[in-house]
This record gives sequence, C-alpha cells and structure tokens, in this order.
Amino acid sequence: MLTTAARAARAFARPALLPLLACACAATFAACSDDPPATTPETDTGVDSGIVDSAVADSAKDSAASDSGSDTTTDSKADVTDVGDAAEVCTLPFSTKLSEMGLYTNITTKAIAAANVEFKPTYELWTDGAAKRRWINMPAGKKIDSTDMDQWQFPVCTTFWKEFVRDGKIIETRLWRRISKDEYTFGTYVWNEAQTEAIWTLDGVNNALGTAHDVPNLAACLRCHEGIKSRGLGFGAVQLAKSPGLDLAGVNAKGWLTTPPVGGKDYGIPGNPTEAAALGWLNANCGHCHNPSNTTVWTQTDMVLRVYPLEGAAADTKLYKTNVGVANMSYKPSGGPFVRIDPGSTSTSTLYVRDATRDGGSVQMPPVGTEIVHPEGLAAVKAWIDTLPKTPKPDAGTD
Repeated sequence: MLTTAARAARAFARPALLPLLACACAATFAACSDDPPATTPETDTGVDSGIVDSAVADSAKDSAASDSGSDTTTDSKADVTDVGDAAEVCTLPFSTKLSEMGLYTNITTKAIAAANVEFKPTYELWTDGAAKRRWINMPAGKKIDSTDMDQWQFPVCTTFWKEFVRDGKIIETRLWRRISKDEYTFGTYVWNEAQTEAIWTLDGVNNALGTAHDVPNLAACLRCHEGIKSRGLGFGAVQLAKSPGLDLAGVNAKGWLTTPPVGGKDYGIPGNPTEAAALGWLNANCGHCHNPSNTTVWTQTDMVLRVYPLEGAAADTKLYKTNVGVANMSYKPSGGPFVRIDPGSTSTSTLYVRDATRDGGSVQMPPVGTEIVHPEGLAAVKAWIDTLPKTPKPDAGTD
C-alpha cells in the first residue's frame, strides 16, 4: 500500500477525479463565485496536493475549483504529443524533505546542484510582490518535443522548481515533474523559520512563516496548469524568446529541442514597447486560462489572452482580435462595462476594470493568487488601451 506521501507525490492526472473537478470548475466560473465546491479532493486519494503560480487568500479559496480545469478528460492523451516511450515511468526518488530531492547540493548554504538550470520568463506572473527563482532539470539524453512551438511537450522525468521569497524569507519551493505519459506530480515544500529545510505540504498554508504569502493546494493548481496542454507554464518559445537569462536560443544551443526555432524569426511578444508590455503582462497573468485549450473557460467566454509564436504584429494576435472592441460574452454587470477592451477608455474596458479590482474573486482578475493590484502591470495595460484608435462600440446585447 502506498504511503500518504507517496500518494501525494504520485499521479496528478488521474481520470477518475479530474472530470469531477472540471465540473466544479465550470460551475464556479459561470457563477463568478469564490464559494468552494461541495466536495473537495482528499489528500489520500492518490492525487497530490498540487501547487501553482497562484497563492490564495484562505483555505476556502484554495479548495475552490475554477475556470481552468477543462482539459482534464483528455489529459496527456489524444491532445498531447508523445515524448519517448509511452510506457516510460519516471523512477526518480521522492522525499518529503526538499534537501533530499536533488535541487541542492547543500540546502543550508543554498548551493544549487549543477543539473538544475536557472531560467526566467520574459514576463512574470504577478504574485503580490514575491521574488521568484526558477530552475529546470532535464533528464539526460532526452529532448523537449517542440514540434508545436506553442505547446512544448516535456520528456518524462523533467522537473521544474520555483522558489518564492517574501519579506526576505524563502517561503516555498514548488515542484512540477512529469512522471509518465499521463501523470504529473505537482506540490510544494514549505520552508522552516531557520531556512535550513523545507517539508512537503499537502494542504495550503495561509500567511506562511508569518508573511502575507499563502501557499495554495490542488484546486488552485488545476486553475492554472490544466489551462494548457503542455501543463508547464513559463518555459516556452514566447516566454523565453527575449529572456534576460536562458533564452530560446540558449535552449536550442543545449540541444534540448526536437524542432529548432526558425532562424531570423522573432518568437517573442510582438509590438512596440507599449504594446509588448501590455500583451506580455496579459499573456503571463491570464493566458494560461483564457485560451481555446481550456475548454471550460472557452464555453464561458471566447476571449484569448494568450500570445502565440509568430502571430505577426500586435494587431494580428488573437489577443487583440478577440478583445479590442469586442462585447462581453458572459460578464454583464448592471450598468457595464460591456466591452472587453474599449479603445482609448480604461473606465469602460471590462478587462482593465477587473484587473484593477481586488474583491476576493467575484469580480477581480486574476481570480486567485493575488490580493494586491500589480501597479506596473496595470499601468502597462492602461498605456496600451489609451493608444488604441477609437472604434464603433458593439451592441452589448448581441452575444
């Protein structure tokens, strides 16, 4: 019989549970509610307590399924490119102690093992000012299937690490690992006050280590990572194209990609500095949920906030075409705003108004992971909207 820790480290993509979570996610999103579902996943069901780029305000929010668990019924099957042997299973050992997981050679001195390569996406998800570091550990001799430059498929045993620092303390280190064709491990290690060890935690922790940082659980994990087919966020062609660290060219130079990027092409966020800053922020903070791969969200609103490789100019992107001058599909508050992005007017642009709101989740966007508006991100979106040429307003009642 598996121990609780082994179950927690085991399969994220279990078909029996995920459709239930997907249904809860759809209901939550449609109601624009932050109430938890009637049934929440137990930590000993064989599904790990997943952690994502979203810290939530309280345990109820941690448990609430949302608008991004839609891809669950086909997880890593028909919609995901096979990487290597379909029967391959990762045999890397799992420990409840971070010091024994291979990220560090010495956790006390914070010496990182050479196999872990640090990277930084061009545009980062806002998590209320937490400082973050990220590493990827690629299995030796394996490649990332980059046939689809938008949806890189990582080989079995690929491991991602993400460290969160708040008020000068390392609060948590999140783990993402592909353990088979159909299964992933998501979880977090919460650090002690002495900063000498971090322990695998199954449930969310509010105000961890006396800070305002909240550590989320499995439901919050589903909100983000289930929104795209590759399940990995922040490490791809668009986000690495102009990275200040390990960039797309550097990944290709390491021989990690099955299909290299086309020479002379810019895979990054398009546009002038004003356009790129806004589109990049929206892509990083909203794109993992608002895209056609996330079918739960897609049935509620067909807006795209993800930027795809080589889309052309800013005005050619799906983000621009599905938002600028487009009427709201589901969100129709009394008195408006009724337009997703109203050129030249932030006060009548739904996207801006919701990004500028922090009310615990019923109106605010993103709905979880933030209790503080991101001033730089909001300013970038405002600057872009202010430059957009006026267009005739759509009929708010036609959709």
